[in-house]
Amino acid sequence: MAITSRVALTVIVVLSVAPLAIAEIAEPGDPRVDGVRHHEAPRYPKCGLDGTVAVHVEVASDGTVSTASAISDPQILLLTPWAEEAAAKWVFVPSSSKWSRSMTLTFIFEGTRSSANESGVITRYENPLTLHVELAEPTIARLPAQENGDLAPRCEIHGEDLILEIVPIRYGVQRGVIIGSPEEVVAREYWDALETRFPHGSEYVRFGCVVGSEKRAEVMICQSCREARRTWFETHPGYSPPD
Repeated sequence: MAITSRVALTVIVVLSVAPLAIAEIAEPGDPRVDGVRHHEAPRYPKCGLDGTVAVHVEVASDGTVSTASAISDPQILLLTPWAEEAAAKWVFVPSSSKWSRSMTLTFIFEGTRSSANESGVITRYENPLTLHVELAEPTIARLPAQENGDLAPRCEIHGEDLILEIVPIRYGVQRGVIIGSPEEVVAREYWDALETRFPHGSEYVRFGCVVGSEKRAEVMICQSCREARRTWFETHPGYSPPD
């Protein structure tokens, strides 16, 4: 009788612990709950179209998708190939059965949003088998990462370390200068000073005619250049550079 009691006690302990272990893994919004090992994010056209696409997939025994085809017509047909292409790259938990499994994946394209820190396709998984997709458009144009380690670039005029600053972006066609006019004389003086006295002192940047999502941009600034630029404009009141 004593042996039987110990065996029964052991079974009770195992059954009480197992659900806790499963609960720790199976959390809402976790793709593993649906047996998903990899959920590929679709490409997203820059125009930021929105709509919902349901894709029927056949999953092989090794967990890979053998076929993927849209079964719903989105409001924007352009989204269909992006959803099918992504669905074909999803990977599921392998099965011991030799037969394929049928599943329906849902892609919800939610349009665009502005972001200062993110860009590109942003996704959020939802159970069951649903992927929310949105396109984050940057509001700040970032400089490429420095390739010279911790060494900060230096101003070639003042020899100071350049510091990172965020300045406004100006879009539009640059204003022209009439050759031989009094403004041309001042403009040439400004361009010479821009090259020799304050090459890193700009308080804005030009981004051409095509208006993008970026409103501000990172630039490397020299404080002495900035002061020299402001001093130059104090001695040329009312002048507006064509740059």
